[in-house]
Amino acid sequence: MKRLVPFFLMLIMVSYTASAQDYDMQNLQRPSETIVTGGQHSLADIAHFKADGITTIINLRGSREFDQATTRLKSKEAGIAYYNFPVSGRSEISLANAKRVDALLKKVSGKTLIHCGSGNRVGGIMAIRAHLIEGKSREEALALGRSIGMSGGTEEQVLTVFDQ
Repeated sequence: MKRLVPFFLMLIMVSYTASAQDYDMQNLQRPSETIVTGGQHSLADIAHFKADGITTIINLRGSREFDQATTRLKSKEAGIAYYNFPVSGRSEISLANAKRVDALLKKVSGKTLIHCGSGNRVGGIMAIRAHLIEGKSREEALALGRSIGMSGGTEEQVLTVFDQ
């Protein structure tokens, strides 16, 4: 029995490290096994992302919203692929941008983090993707978007895109 205790403690520690969730990032969501979403993360979070199995980061923030060069460098150092698809405002929450994100998600393997400042734009893009690309109902797509962080004006924009 005494030999089993250290073994179980080690298993608990390994499990915790492999699913590190002590991020500085707000609104962390896991809408699927391969997609993690949320708001802006800290640079320190990037090392935790690797331990959590994240292999790709898709950043929807505009270049004026964050230090892109440092984020790209830290991602590269951690062995995480990094893509920046700026969605700078509600008008850029569009089918075209949802298709760009969808194409990249189909290209990469492993777990992908998609983030913006708060999760709002990510929720909008993912709702459009769910309905107009994956064929989910409007209600399912809106529920997904809201669960990720979509709110108010962004939801209005998503509904406009749905009706185009």
